[in-house]
Amino acid sequence: MNTTTKILLFAAVAVLLAAFGDVLPAPPDPLAWRGLPILAPLIVGMTALAIEQSHLEVGLAAVADAFAATVTSDVLSMKHHGRARFLYHWGVGVTGTILITIEACDDTTPSNVSAVPFRYRSTVAGSAPGAWATATSAGFTTTAGSNQVVECEVAVEALLASGYSFVRSKSVEQVDSPLLGGILVEMLEPRVADGAPATATA
Repeated sequence: MNTTTKILLFAAVAVLLAAFGDVLPAPPDPLAWRGLPILAPLIVGMTALAIEQSHLEVGLAAVADAFAATVTSDVLSMKHHGRARFLYHWGVGVTGTILITIEACDDTTPSNVSAVPFRYRSTVAGSAPGAWATATSAGFTTTAGSNQVVECEVAVEALLASGYSFVRSKSVEQVDSPLLGGILVEMLEPRVADGAPATATA
């Protein structure tokens, strides 16, 4: 059932409820609206569609001193997605900082890489997310402090200049102090949102 059909069905149900709502029996659950059993499939379908727009991959399993020296995430394919968001996260890490770049890759090895521009924002636990900022291919250096999430988002269009269709993130330690964390990668905007996440690991 496509979105247009769902909307038309929703409207039809609303008209029926308005006309005959007084003669419908009350539901057994006092907290449930009497039209909910009819509308539930529509609501679930719309929610599922939103959920189908992304899935997570493990770019780097969490570990103590996760970003020591130079560290790269797993290489992921962008063939079936429009965007990828690298989620750097760490708990303990008072003074350590890293330089983050995003690299387009020619394959999963990779044999060749090319740094690309991306956007990012940082969130410290207990605070609102920071504003999105743009990083050039040179990347950006994180701010020192524990309990952070740093989102680095790249669009498939950024990879086109290189001609590559794979991507990874790279971090180079700037201030040598252990960060206990890892990297998750959220794959966004699948070419086909059918509830079966497309592989991004090959």
